[in-house]
Amino acid sequence: MERSDKPTEYIMLKGNATSEWDACDFAIVHITEQWKKSVSERLQLLKLFKNDNSFSCLAYSEIIEGFYRYTEETEDTIFIGKEACCFIEVTRDELQELPEVNAELSGCELCFNNIGLAWYRAYCDQSNDQFFTETFNIKTVIEELNNNYKK
Repeated sequence: MERSDKPTEYIMLKGNATSEWDACDFAIVHITEQWKKSVSERLQLLKLFKNDNSFSCLAYSEIIEGFYRYTEETEDTIFIGKEACCFIEVTRDELQELPEVNAELSGCELCFNNIGLAWYRAYCDQSNDQFFTETFNIKTVIEELNNNYKK
């Protein structure tokens, strides 16, 4: 698994957890044409809430590759500085080898606020722990993907 300066089929997001016994360092999302279409449509909906100061977020059920913990090989060598999101090159085999969080997660959601920032969150039913990504600019991700395919 390595960082890519060009858009790929996968994004890696910094992660965290509210758990006292489990850790989450990052999440990986597979970018498909359906994902791009859905996110673009959802961003259009956000325009309705742009000036609504009481708006919290829109949350949609999502399936992602997973929430993971670092290994010695991956320990925070992918992200540059304080960035929360980057494109990565990763194979199916590499994904299967990554250590997932210990908790059995359910209800993964992609959340959007009214200025176009997004984050993923999931819950552990047994402990009520929450696993989540840092907020990232999902508009920028879509723009980079669209610009890459226009070239």
